[in-house]
Amino acid sequence: MNEGLRIYNLFPTLAGTIRDWTMHLPRIAGMGFNAVYINPFHYPGFSGSLYAVKDYYRLNPRFRGGEAADDDALLAGFTVAAHAHGLRIIMDLVVNHTSKDSELVASRPYWFARDSHGELVSPYAIDPTDARRKTVWGDLAEFDYQAPQQDQIIVYFQELVRHYIGLGFDGFRCDVAYKVPAKVWSGLTDAAKTAAPSAIFCAETLGAPYDAVLALGEAGFDYLFNSVKWWDFESPWLLEQYEAFRHIAPSIGFPESHDTDRLVTELLAAGVPETEIEPRYRKAYAFAAAYSTGVLMPMGFEYGFLTRPQRSRRILPGSRAPRGSGVARLRFLRGAPGRTSSLVAAGGTDWHRKRLSRARRRPLSSQAGSRRRVRSPGRCLS
Repeated sequence: MNEGLRIYNLFPTLAGTIRDWTMHLPRIAGMGFNAVYINPFHYPGFSGSLYAVKDYYRLNPRFRGGEAADDDALLAGFTVAAHAHGLRIIMDLVVNHTSKDSELVASRPYWFARDSHGELVSPYAIDPTDARRKTVWGDLAEFDYQAPQQDQIIVYFQELVRHYIGLGFDGFRCDVAYKVPAKVWSGLTDAAKTAAPSAIFCAETLGAPYDAVLALGEAGFDYLFNSVKWWDFESPWLLEQYEAFRHIAPSIGFPESHDTDRLVTELLAAGVPETEIEPRYRKAYAFAAAYSTGVLMPMGFEYGFLTRPQRSRRILPGSRAPRGSGVARLRFLRGAPGRTSSLVAAGGTDWHRKRLSRARRRPLSSQAGSRRRVRSPGRCLS
């Protein structure tokens, strides 16, 4: 792909069933995106979390609707429809952990890390700005990528990526990529690109120490996600990250993601007047796109959603804005009746190019004055 990725994150529980996903495609293509990223759609474990996968080869029942076709046929039909709209489909690839009640824990218990009492180890994250804050995901079991089972796990996931490439998926967003050895990723990227040379691998490295990101240098990633969202337009850390990581892969920026609070929520909490919200939205998106090779917009950003995707009501295909919860009263939401009003609507690819051209001509100092300082993530991606 010669042009950078312009990714729309179609959050599955917010979008509805696969039939509904398909109905959103014309709207997404009309906003000028060239790729759609979908969070995990696999059968979940006891917690119900999308990222607690119980079975990688079964579809989450929430997304089936009343369809009679089998899981693979439904997914393949969706990718065919996306390709007809000029959209590439990127799925989440979660290989650091599964649900504690997963099929793999039951059938291959020796693949998973254990503590001194023989209990499954859950993954955790430490806040890069405060090492005293530790988040443990107790519903998850972490893979143990040690010999001799490492090669067996690689083979399992090689088969998985080939399976989904065979269903028409074009790439993978690699969850917590820095927690998985580079050798594993090399095995997966090699297998995928042998099956489909154009396959895309995007490494999610937010919150990772520098050394952990640098260790992925030979893993074969096509993109990294950057931390432009948190930059205060003054501190040097963002440019330091760029300089440190640009030899690994180009990066993707975003104004918010499914893991962050909604931008409008942050702005209102900071006391930004409602009349300034839309300009801040446009600046945040335009700068993320101008700074980065690729850009990602999460579902609901174009409507000014107040709540995260996990807690928002469904967006009905063809609607201007969802009813009920979590929509900010922003000017850009009030378009002409029957039209999807959006930050990136109408111009398609040309809109992005023009917006990026203007942003690149404008010096950073001209935008800094209207920005509230955001705490720098220091020496970690955040």
